[in-house]
Amino acid sequence: MHTRWLVLPLLAALAACTPGIKEGVPSPSRTIVVPEGYQEVYRRADAYARACWGTPKALVRGAWPVSGNLYSDTRTAVLRVGNDGQVTDLERFDIRQLENGTEVTITVWGRGIVFDEDELERALGAVKRGAVPCR
Repeated sequence: MHTRWLVLPLLAALAACTPGIKEGVPSPSRTIVVPEGYQEVYRRADAYARACWGTPKALVRGAWPVSGNLYSDTRTAVLRVGNDGQVTDLERFDIRQLENGTEVTITVWGRGIVFDEDELERALGAVKRGAVPCR
């Protein structure tokens, strides 16, 4: 019985330390509108994420998993740079086709040395220009 009271605070503390974007916790985020269609924006975001985070040479420790989906029925897409072994995202691209362009919201974890404001600006540049400006 007493063990439960020791384990529950420990589990809560570990959950709070798990890296990644979490509901209710502020993370750097920016929303822009670009003139390209949502599929092109998804392609640019995917190329950027895979080149910068999805290859073993991108990080000394290895690659972060990159995953995403295009939803043609709603003309939306989501792309995630994952936290290996965790359910939280370190970076996320939410993409939505508008009447005259595409709205993109990019969110980064905001802590640590790589998923910060600088990363947010680089990801925005990749979506706008199609370039892959990795660190």
